[in-house]
Amino acid sequence: MRIKDILTAEEDNKVQELKLELLEAHNEKERSLIMAEIEQIFDSAKKRYYSMLNGTNEQAATNESYLAFRGYNHVMQ
Repeated sequence: MRIKDILTAEEDNKVQELKLELLEAHNEKERSLIMAEIEQIFDSAKKRYYSMLNGTNEQAATNESYLAFRGYNHVMQ
């Protein structure tokens, strides 16, 4: 999966804008600040994605435990 796949539309638009700014940056300090902002957006998106995955895994484990408790062992096989 690519980072672009997990960005919201707003995040993707902001990254595109920042990439254009990066091309027009006048010095290394300006480029570093822009790259830091892009990385912050990526980190936020990754954190949201992994949090969602973790929640999905926890929910699946809870559902499996419930089904096993109720005697639906064939569902788990």
